[in-house]
Amino acid sequence: MIIMGWRTTMNKKAFTLIELLVVIAIIAILASMLLPALNQARNTAKRITCTGVLKQYNQAAQLYASNNDDYWIPPGNPQWYMKTAFRGLIGASTEPESEGSIKSKDITLPVGLLCPNSFAVIAPEGARNAMYSYGLTYSGLEANNWEKYAYKLTRFKKPSSSASWMDALDWIVYGTNAYLGEDAAALGSGRRAYRHSNGLNVGFYDGHVESMSKADVEMRWNDSNTWSFVNNFF
Repeated sequence: MIIMGWRTTMNKKAFTLIELLVVIAIIAILASMLLPALNQARNTAKRITCTGVLKQYNQAAQLYASNNDDYWIPPGNPQWYMKTAFRGLIGASTEPESEGSIKSKDITLPVGLLCPNSFAVIAPEGARNAMYSYGLTYSGLEANNWEKYAYKLTRFKKPSSSASWMDALDWIVYGTNAYLGEDAAALGSGRRAYRHSNGLNVGFYDGHVESMSKADVEMRWNDSNTWSFVNNFF
């Protein structure tokens, strides 16, 4: 009698098919409500990580300038991410390619020094080249085969309005507006990369970093009246 009573109690506690389907439906609804919030939180975390990397770059460049007569990291000859002085300041490999060379044997960078949404990180084979994460402005330095190598900070009229590094798909950034996404076909051509919810992370020569909308960047790109974003530095 006791065993039969126990079985009867157990049968009463079992879920019916309808109840099970209702529970599954509720779970699905909750998941659909939570996933966008989780994705937004993940994207926000990646954007914050990216701004942190750019701040690290700017701090390294400020230190570089203090040791080099107030000159910022030269963008070219070779590219800024290959310069051993800069790489040492951000904690990357500085093993020389040959004695006396300023080029680095390993031109890749650790994932922690790249934009987490960039091609450099998400590429299938993971070529961690910094040029697939960030580009440095260079207006006026490219003349005569890069005879002019770097900006002197004391000559900046508006260092807080002049962009240094920013999200990009090339090692330097210039007037190309088209952003085709994070894949190999989109690399190069000076493209700035709107990879943070159609926004761009930008470092400035005074050391601060901003997250800017595409509309704001496009408006200020060549506006020398109020900004010197990537042109008319001096």
